[in-house]
Amino acid sequence: MHVFLEGILCEIRLLLNYCINEIKVFKLIDLNSRIQGFPYGFSNSKIKPAVILDKDLQQGPSTNTGQSATQMWLLCSTLTLTDRNVLFPSLKLSLCFAHKISIAATVYLKKAIKDHLTLFKTVHKDIDITPKQLYLVQLPSLTLKFGPLIRSWCLRFEAKHAYFKDQARITKNFKQLPSSLSRRYRSSVQADYVRLNK
Repeated sequence: MHVFLEGILCEIRLLLNYCINEIKVFKLIDLNSRIQGFPYGFSNSKIKPAVILDKDLQQGPSTNTGQSATQMWLLCSTLTLTDRNVLFPSLKLSLCFAHKISIAATVYLKKAIKDHLTLFKTVHKDIDITPKQLYLVQLPSLTLKFGPLIRSWCLRFEAKHAYFKDQARITKNFKQLPSSLSRRYRSSVQADYVRLNK
């Protein structure tokens, strides 16, 4: 699912740039106020999307509009709800993140991916197709082999790994790093366990 969250969903930058700067359907400030004012609920309040800056929409090396992978997922899931002018293909997105998917839906997904790549190359002639876009072609066959793609994603692993990366930066201890990190993690788990038992 890394292909989507940090690859394909970043194409939303191109869509928003087109809607805001070229055909001027809405303004960036209006979009940001709708994104920030959307009722995400308790479970999504910590990962609500960040404010999109004008520089985030421009062509450049960074294509994630200043969002993390989870923020990008939430942004794309709710974008059609926050602004009716932006018609993001939420059906195709929901097929890729579905917990159950039929064979007919997989066949539809294969056709939708082909149409998407063709349309992308037609609309954006000056932008090359990235490897993550090419990985899309393999998703329907992987779905048929292994089942719904949501079962094989690595987002939880990356979230757990982020803790260890942060701890390595915070402690600035790079000698025997695995030992230091395991001791620190074990201490934090024990502290959480003590708090839960009170």
